[in-house]
This record gives sequence, C-alpha cells and structure tokens, in this order.
Amino acid sequence: MPTSELGDPAHRKIDIEAHMPGEGIFGEISSTSNCTDYQAVRLNIRWREGSEPDEYPYAYTLNGTACAVTRILKALVETHQNPDGSIELPPILWPYMNGVKKLEPSEIPVVVS
Repeated sequence: MPTSELGDPAHRKIDIEAHMPGEGIFGEISSTSNCTDYQAVRLNIRWREGSEPDEYPYAYTLNGTACAVTRILKALVETHQNPDGSIELPPILWPYMNGVKKLEPSEIPVVVS
C-alpha cells in the first residue's frame, strides 16, 4: 500500500482482497496495520526487558479490521454459484461446514420487506 494511503499510526498496512468477478475487481475484505509504538506511547503500554520500569520499552501494536462478511459472501457466491442457484463450496471450507459441500437454493420463498 502506498504511504499516502496510510493513516498516522500505521507504519505498514496489508490489505487482504478477494476476487469479485461481477465487478471485475479484487475487493478489500480485511486490513491489518503495524502501528509500531505509536499507539503504545499514548496508552503507556510497555513490556519488560530491563529491570527498572524506566527501561521498559514501548510495545509495538497491530491494528486489524474484522473480515467484511458481506464482501466475503459476495466473492464466494460470484465465484462458485451454478446456473441453478446452488453454490459449490471450495474444498478448504468443507471441514467447517459439517460435511456440506454444496448449498442448495431454499424452496421456501424469502420475503424482504
């Protein structure tokens, strides 16, 4: 990420992106920044290295956003949806889906008000 896009606390920032074929882009789903000691100085967060409290250096902190669930679902659906509306789950997700490998469309209509 270019330094012009970093906030004041961030020394380095990493964005995680997912392919969103419907838009023809890779969209950001999460972000993590290494804030070095910027936040720790303001919060007085130190770690013990020496024997005297004045010698304790400031800790380095990370700042991370949670995953944007709707963007992850969008990328998953756009990448793995079949013409019949079912979604083939990627093998990496199978262990977390209790053996479900394919999501089928519901036969009960969903009403959004």
